[in-house]
Amino acid sequence: MQKCRLNLLKKEEGSVIALAAFCMFVLVVVAALTIDTSRTLVARNELQNAVDSAVLAGASGFIINNATARSRAIEFAGYNTVNNEPLILGSGEITFPSAERIRVASTRAVPTTFARVIGLMNMNVHASGAAELVPIIASRGLRPLCVPDDGWNPGMPVTLKEGAWGEDHNQNEGEDPSGPDLPNSWHYPVCYPAMNRGDPDHGANEYRTKFKFGSDDNMVWIGDELMVEPGNMQGPTEQSVEYLIGLDPGAYWSNDRIAGSTYGELESPRIIHVPLYDPDFPPDNGRSSVICTGFAAFFLLGMEGKGDVIGVFMRNIAPGEIGNNPTSLLRGIRLVE
Repeated sequence: MQKCRLNLLKKEEGSVIALAAFCMFVLVVVAALTIDTSRTLVARNELQNAVDSAVLAGASGFIINNATARSRAIEFAGYNTVNNEPLILGSGEITFPSAERIRVASTRAVPTTFARVIGLMNMNVHASGAAELVPIIASRGLRPLCVPDDGWNPGMPVTLKEGAWGEDHNQNEGEDPSGPDLPNSWHYPVCYPAMNRGDPDHGANEYRTKFKFGSDDNMVWIGDELMVEPGNMQGPTEQSVEYLIGLDPGAYWSNDRIAGSTYGELESPRIIHVPLYDPDFPPDNGRSSVICTGFAAFFLLGMEGKGDVIGVFMRNIAPGEIGNNPTSLLRGIRLVE
């Protein structure tokens, strides 16, 4: 009887040891999976952030062309790390679902540490994102000019402000001189804020400051009524244009883009944003305001003639409120995935 009891105890001890060993193995597996899964989740978040950065930067490149959108996406992805390594995108990971939308889908293998005990050498993480250009329906930082929307093509020189009122001017520099002249005082200095959003600040000092630095304190929306500045402001205009060109004197327009800028072709301080108005509804003697119908960007070339301000129309992006109004020529960027 005693011998049987001893044998039973030995069997129970063996069972306990086997059970303990199994439990330890399970704990090790759970711990391994938990630790490596946590690392994988961190890597997945890093990958998503990198993809979002890539598509936002890529969308800004549409202002130039698709090749620039692709190169900017690759560049900005590389500024981000996934599991301590820069994200290098392959060309197959970047697609263009539409004319102004870029999409990135990327998968990366994250090496495991503890999960290798069960033969799991890597865990895959995947992230995707898309961004697109959309019209800006409200913007800050506008210059105190207002230009009639004439459907320009990128690269076309445009008169942004006339040097002397009361003379006949063609709207766009380089137009056929035998063509019809536009009405007198076709391009205007304007005051901010909009008349429907406060009391407009007028006068030479306000105009000069807003021309140099933009009207950052005032948001202008499509549909806002802008007061026309009663003075021509020729002196403050010349001072402001000289100041802006002096910030980036080596920049010039070449082959439909800005070259020679020390700030980059999309960041030059000579790029100015202005509101537009419908050329069918200019101000006249009985009306001293215009209605904002959209926004546009111009690269400031300088002044010529009797003080005309000349800029090149360009596609550009800007911060502001986005919407679906097709009359705005400025674009914003939004994530859509």
